[in-house]
Amino acid sequence: MEARRSILRRKAQAVRRRGRAARVPAAKALRRVLGRATRDELQLPLTVVDLRAERVSLAELLDLPQPQALLTIVEGPAEALGLVGLAPPVLSAVIEMQTIGRVLDTAPQPRKPTVTDAAMSAPLIDRILVEFAAALSEGEDAGWSRGYRFASPLEDARPLGLVLEDCSYRVFVATLDLGAPARTGELLIALPAEPPAAPRRDAPRRGAADSAWSAMMEKAVLPAPARVEAVLHRASLPLADVMALAPGSVLPVPGSALEQVALEGPGGRPVAHGRLGLRMGWRAVRLQEAGEAGAVPRRAAGSTDASSAAAPALADAPAPQPAAAVPAAAELGDGGTAPPDPDPQDELPDLPELELADLPDLAGQESPFSTEGG
Repeated sequence: MEARRSILRRKAQAVRRRGRAARVPAAKALRRVLGRATRDELQLPLTVVDLRAERVSLAELLDLPQPQALLTIVEGPAEALGLVGLAPPVLSAVIEMQTIGRVLDTAPQPRKPTVTDAAMSAPLIDRILVEFAAALSEGEDAGWSRGYRFASPLEDARPLGLVLEDCSYRVFVATLDLGAPARTGELLIALPAEPPAAPRRDAPRRGAADSAWSAMMEKAVLPAPARVEAVLHRASLPLADVMALAPGSVLPVPGSALEQVALEGPGGRPVAHGRLGLRMGWRAVRLQEAGEAGAVPRRAAGSTDASSAAAPALADAPAPQPAAAVPAAAELGDGGTAPPDPDPQDELPDLPELELADLPDLAGQESPFSTEGG
């Protein structure tokens, strides 16, 4: 009996431990991860002085990064994008540990982060994200932060509103003590609050013959060049304004155009729509699905879609009326009379006589027009 109670007690304790692990807040898990990741990756002992977690909108997120902080875009499943920022004291400590092996006592000189700084910080950022996702492998946050990795740095915070999706973000701001006098700084992690939706699989399953034919078609078609242009905005200008254009002239572009970039093929045919952003420091266009916000096709000013314009016209058109009878000659008003019938003899001129060259004799050949024997 006592052995049975001992077994039941151990099982109950295991269930309670699993329950406590499932209820570990994400902020508490991140606090542990930061100390372990920096120690294992850089041999940098640090202390998490404070850690706050909150849920913010994109507009609120844009105000959180500190001046001259290293801002990096992290990419997750289904092209979900997040943000990791290292304040100048934290960034300098990361660089110093990799270059001279220790953190200097003096505060770093203010400077703008470089691409080299981002490359040297990328392994630490990836390690923090990987261990953070592993720490949340159970409970209600399981899988929420899984799959995020370093993608590209940003020169400053201005393009953030274009790069990140307009959605809610879970933000963690950790204040770190870097083990030297006056060396404290913040680390910011912001990831979309909702996990990315799984990709749709609407395409029906195809047989082997269809797959083989599709593979042959792709092999033949895909090497062909396809020119696609990203159109930010179209505007109509008076001819006088066009003639006055010169280097330095400014053309007004509405802010909504950044959310509705049109991709057009040859002849201006619309191919897709997207939004303007950045990728690895380059201007880029992120494609949007038809049902996604901001993916409504744009039309140039004054243009009309022929198919959409013709449909209402055909629907509203009245039913055709029978043709009225043509009035006879006697019914013509104002004394009008029907024209006289033309004389067949006077209508066409005489044909000239044909001059044919002498034809060779058809010796030994039977004429197909012979009537003998008929």
